[in-house]
Amino acid sequence: MNDNRPANNRLISFTISAMLTSAFLATAPEGIVSAAAGPTAPSQAMTNVLNGLQASGWHDVAGLTATTPASVPVSVAAHGEPTPPQSPITGAQLLKVFNILMQTGTEASLVQRIAESLGLSKNGKQVLMRQLAIEDDNAVQYGFALLKDGRGYMLDKGPRDGNRIAFHLNGNLKIITAIAESSAREITILSPADAEARLREVMAVWAEYADQA
Repeated sequence: MNDNRPANNRLISFTISAMLTSAFLATAPEGIVSAAAGPTAPSQAMTNVLNGLQASGWHDVAGLTATTPASVPVSVAAHGEPTPPQSPITGAQLLKVFNILMQTGTEASLVQRIAESLGLSKNGKQVLMRQLAIEDDNAVQYGFALLKDGRGYMLDKGPRDGNRIAFHLNGNLKIITAIAESSAREITILSPADAEARLREVMAVWAEYADQA
């Protein structure tokens, strides 16, 4: 497979655990998200993800299905060039992350201050999601969450007690809003250029995780 992604020579180990939750999330009662979506929610969610990737031009997911096992190596499952060019993550890697998210992710709610800052909530309305959280060997946490009711995705990065960033992405993984929160919980909206650069860094980590998973 020809890979147009930027070279990445880091070797990072990741911790993944059902007990690991992003600092921006609070664990939701088990079943609250899946029950609202119905018993076929995981497979339907994966089908929606796959269709969305294909519609957005991620041609390297051609030939994959919503039931492609998470254990299939990306190098075996992927077909063609990663799209868009120079993306830090391929469609096949994204699909693998989504697959792991649906199989092992935990149900959670977004803390209110972050939900409001990302434009996801008003008047205290709860934002529910299914999230996958990992931690690298520098104790930096990364969250990847599928928002309930087709509202897209929420990604975040940062040490639990330090400065963090969060992104609200639409169904095509395009940035809607991105914020930074200081350790003092001061929140600022990131500029489009800064948000794009930081999202690329986060996606590069998820690509590395997909290769190792």
